[in-house]
Amino acid sequence: MPWTESSSPHFEARHEDSDERGTAAVLELLETTRESLSRIFPRVPDEVSVVMHAGPLALSLAAPPLTLAWLASRRGSRRYLAGWCSARRPPRPSARS
Repeated sequence: MPWTESSSPHFEARHEDSDERGTAAVLELLETTRESLSRIFPRVPDEVSVVMHAGPLALSLAAPPLTLAWLASRRGSRRYLAGWCSARRPPRPSARS
């Protein structure tokens, strides 16, 4: 599957070609949230990379430990697991697709 990269002033997102409009909306929401948080916290991250997955199956294949943790956790706490699973920057996709 071909990946596309989109960016905003403080965020970089990797996503499937078909998710470009949705990714733009997510980046705008992230920028708005970052701006709000910058009024509360003295420091906020300057550059954040995110990977947008097409659905639960794609996310499960990309991060199997996340799926196991999700199944073992309570419903209300599941939203906090994605950042925990991988704090490192994802590798860049190859030029060949």
